[in-house]
Amino acid sequence: KSTISSLISSSEEYKKWRADVYRRDGWTCQTCGLRGHGKDIEAHHILPMRELLKKVHIKGASIDDKYLLAMAIPKMFDISNGITLCKNCHILTYKGRRK
Repeated sequence: KSTISSLISSSEEYKKWRADVYRRDGWTCQTCGLRGHGKDIEAHHILPMRELLKKVHIKGASIDDKYLLAMAIPKMFDISNGITLCKNCHILTYKGRRK
């Protein structure tokens, strides 16, 4: 999954999604209000990418097939499934999940 995640994160579709989320949110963290640019802010999937990738966990499928399936998941690049967060607020979204 992490390989698929990194492939997705380096794709042009992901870069466009991230830029669209930043633009919609005015390059501002939607939690604390910090205004920043690429190094200060991050685009966060509201429905996490790891949850979306569960849909392509097909035993025996090649990484290329899983990647193609993942890229076709509608919520993957839907800007309504994204929010701009600063790095600190983004880290806080994961604190409750790591147990």
